[in-house]
Amino acid sequence: MECSPKEEWNPFKQDIKKGNLRFFKYGDLPFNYGFVPQTWEDPNQSSRHSDVGDLKGDNDPLDVVEISGTKIPRGQIVPIKVLSVLGLIDEGEADWKIIGIRADHPQAAQINSIKDADRVFQTDLQNVIVDWFQKYKVPDGKPENRFTHNAQFQGSEAAIDVIEDAHRQWYDLILGAVKTENSLQSLTRKRLVEQGIVRNDRMPQRPAVNYPVYENWNSKSKSQTFGNKKYHGEEEK
Repeated sequence: MECSPKEEWNPFKQDIKKGNLRFFKYGDLPFNYGFVPQTWEDPNQSSRHSDVGDLKGDNDPLDVVEISGTKIPRGQIVPIKVLSVLGLIDEGEADWKIIGIRADHPQAAQINSIKDADRVFQTDLQNVIVDWFQKYKVPDGKPENRFTHNAQFQGSEAAIDVIEDAHRQWYDLILGAVKTENSLQSLTRKRLVEQGIVRNDRMPQRPAVNYPVYENWNSKSKSQTFGNKKYHGEEEK
């Protein structure tokens, strides 16, 4: 089950490959699997985060691997604490996997990386996640998948960087700045059209965007300029 970007309103539905309903055949998913809203991996852009050749995006939202061990109902929106990112190369495309833990988990404050999660939970999540993504298409007769960075998990800063790039690519997409076969029909798009906020070219400058973040799970205000790593935050008043 996944978001269907080519259909109006992007519904959740069972994926279809070559006319057949798609099922995972490499055992049950050993984690919660979802995506980050308002992100898109542009199939026309090379990923600047890859260390393996010229990888373009997979035309989907960013995937999320949530590792709390508590099953999350389909369609539920759950804030997560971002821990790491794994660079999957799926049939020649960049398919980043954001690793996180639900923000309301009682041990979230003790976990700042996938290594911390393995220590706190006494698990082997790093190898479990890599193994599943490497082999889940093998039962369909396809070769094992490869990874960027020698299948090593990158830290939370790299993960946030990937998310911010994918959000910018979604922003260009929803404003009509890129050609696509995806359906842009959405409430967000409707409001932007009503306001006359549409573009037919990519944004020459990346404006500052204010959005809420959490530091030690206390709400803060954060200013961000896309395209660099200079941030500043201050207490909300």
